[in-house]
Amino acid sequence: TTIAMIPLYALLMRSGNQSKRIAGFSLIVLLLIFGVMRFHTTSQICGKLNLERKFVIDTLKSESFDHHAQIAMIMDSHTTQGYYRWSSGYFQFIFGNPTIKGQMGPEYFFYDAFNLKACDFRHRMSCLDPDQRLIAYRDGRKMRYFLQWKQPGFKDSPWALYRSDRSDYLQLINSGSGKGEYIQALHSESISSEDVLWGALRYWNIAP
Repeated sequence: TTIAMIPLYALLMRSGNQSKRIAGFSLIVLLLIFGVMRFHTTSQICGKLNLERKFVIDTLKSESFDHHAQIAMIMDSHTTQGYYRWSSGYFQFIFGNPTIKGQMGPEYFFYDAFNLKACDFRHRMSCLDPDQRLIAYRDGRKMRYFLQWKQPGFKDSPWALYRSDRSDYLQLINSGSGKGEYIQALHSESISSEDVLWGALRYWNIAP
């Protein structure tokens, strides 16, 4: 960009009009400043995306991805923004496996991440299949317990509590309706809600 401006600058400097030369010089300075700012902004964005990609790869490097494996990466993502199809394509690209599906983005609470009817771009952080293998991490920590709140926004919603086995397949360990029965299930299973993906009680925000 700077090299391309040199002939323009020389032409303006040969002009006999002093005001034109000053205006031309000012224009070139502004263009140079704009170019530097744009380069700096682009570098920052690319730097964040590269760090995010490295974090995903480092977190999942010990995992094996068989046919139709699912990934749930719960993190502050700037790459896929929680969209199922975008996240799936991202995983497929960086791991070279066209069968991987999943989601990458922030954690929502007391909602249905397993809604197979919510896979388009109107929905985020959804469309996981509870019958398929699920490899899930929250901020780099592997998760083993999962809450499915089947009617998000309703305090008396039916719910299902899953635990993944050693092969990362989900097993239904409890079910019920409403917050009270969910708390009872946590006590009976000796599980802290902080260990349940999508089910931490401190984030309960459904009106009574």
